[in-house]
Amino acid sequence: MTKLISAFLITISLSGLAFASDWKREVNGRWGFALTYPASLIPEPIPTDGAGRRYHSADNAVSLAVMGSHTHPEEFLDNFWQKELNTRGETVTYKFKKDNYYVISGVNPNGYEFYHKVFFYPTYWLEFEITYPHAQHVVYDAWVERIAHDFVPALPNNGQYDR
Repeated sequence: MTKLISAFLITISLSGLAFASDWKREVNGRWGFALTYPASLIPEPIPTDGAGRRYHSADNAVSLAVMGSHTHPEEFLDNFWQKELNTRGETVTYKFKKDNYYVISGVNPNGYEFYHKVFFYPTYWLEFEITYPHAQHVVYDAWVERIAHDFVPALPNNGQYDR
């Protein structure tokens, strides 16, 4: 019986990976970042300002948002970091900060995991956040790992980006 349950769990896990075996890559023409995301996510229309894009699963249980914006003189990475930590409070289970980016993740009160990464540069900032049901983290944690690993926050600037 134990072997049968183990085989079933492995099959379920692998089916989730197969679900995300096809990936797409999109370059944002305004900010010059590149996002790799599972082809099963449905992209929403690009906003008229080109600042970013949202994606969601067919059942809307998974969402991915990526965007950028210009910084204001009074904005600093530490301000973003502290504000988010204060807002998310005890839901944060992981936090990591470097000189020009940070990551905050956890489980919100509705039972959804979140992974939020913010990149901060002198004239602009970028962010992406993915949320998904905590009960299915075994499947979606692999998505987060790949999205975070493959994300390119600053493609080489040849003068075409709004930075």
